[in-house]
Amino acid sequence: MLSNVSKPVSFHKLFNDLKSQGRSLGKNTLYEYFAYISDCYLAFLVPLYTESTRKQESNPRKAYAVDTGLAGSHMIEAPHNMGRLFENLIYLDLRRYGYTVHYFLTSSGKEVDFVAKAIDGSLQLVQACFDMSDSETKERETSALAEAEKELNIPGMIVTPLNYREFISNLHI
Repeated sequence: MLSNVSKPVSFHKLFNDLKSQGRSLGKNTLYEYFAYISDCYLAFLVPLYTESTRKQESNPRKAYAVDTGLAGSHMIEAPHNMGRLFENLIYLDLRRYGYTVHYFLTSSGKEVDFVAKAIDGSLQLVQACFDMSDSETKERETSALAEAEKELNIPGMIVTPLNYREFISNLHI
């Protein structure tokens, strides 16, 4: 989980991968291990934002580490993928300020990093992007956010290192 922060984790796929490697591990044991990891606050699993409990349970969850340094030390490509670590940082900030966090997939399959629900019940979409200088990246991030805003009727913002302080100052408990 630490080497795959901000990526979806599928228990079924992980179970099959372990099984193909000749490891005998029951699915219940795998679920218990993930529960232990979450219980000791080493890593967190974020579910899909949907009204359907069935869809939420059947879709992969995204993994985030309690510490970006710990996650970076387990990522082979960490110096080359600051985006995943930045997304992890934004997740931790949202949790720190008491938000309940989900991720969202638009009807066309575009991903928005976070649907953040404040304690007062207000919702906000948050897209984390470490580097928006590439036109393809900018288009991907902005179009996913715009599509989600339209589908959910929730305001959103893209957080980059350039507006990070503004983002933090606008979080409320």
